[in-house]
Amino acid sequence: MNTNTKLFNQINIMRKIFLIVITLLTVTATYSQNKKRKPVKKKPKTVAEAGMQIGYVTSLESGGGGNFVAGLVGEFGVMKNLSIVPSFNYHFTEKVEDIKTTVIEANLDGQYYFLNQKGFKLYGLAGLNYTHVTSKVEIPAEYAEYAEAEGGSEKSSDGNIGFNIGTGIKFDFGGKIVPFSTLRFTIADGSAFGIFAGAKYAF
Repeated sequence: MNTNTKLFNQINIMRKIFLIVITLLTVTATYSQNKKRKPVKKKPKTVAEAGMQIGYVTSLESGGGGNFVAGLVGEFGVMKNLSIVPSFNYHFTEKVEDIKTTVIEANLDGQYYFLNQKGFKLYGLAGLNYTHVTSKVEIPAEYAEYAEAEGGSEKSSDGNIGFNIGTGIKFDFGGKIVPFSTLRFTIADGSAFGIFAGAKYAF
């Protein structure tokens, strides 16, 4: 084999190696670009919030009054735009003559976000309400001997289950503190309307 033939073979081998390297680099570059362009699916944000609220609840029955309330509220996301919202409220009632009434309520609502805009969300809600009322009658001293309970007083209590429907707005500015406001109707034996405002901490 002469010198020219050897040189030709070496050049041919180098050309093949060069083409292989170029091909590999092209494939690698193309794969990298496609990988970068592939959209990354964001993991849905899990909602877990807890906070406090205040409000005013008024009876829709004839002659019924209203009370200021304060309580605790939480929110736990179960799927996109849907949350479970438990709450517990204490009613600040006034003593009427010798009767002191204590009212507490517990709620378990489903909350659906039907409008999601930058900075705020609108939602509707529906769920269950349980209201427990305890009345304590103070017996004047001259009639204390007729009281069934000790201490010159009598107590009676009653519980009532109702159905909540309502709507509200939740403000979300990207921070940990999430203000909100809710309008709620409670359909029960002694239906009521309430307006609430508060803030929750997003975990």
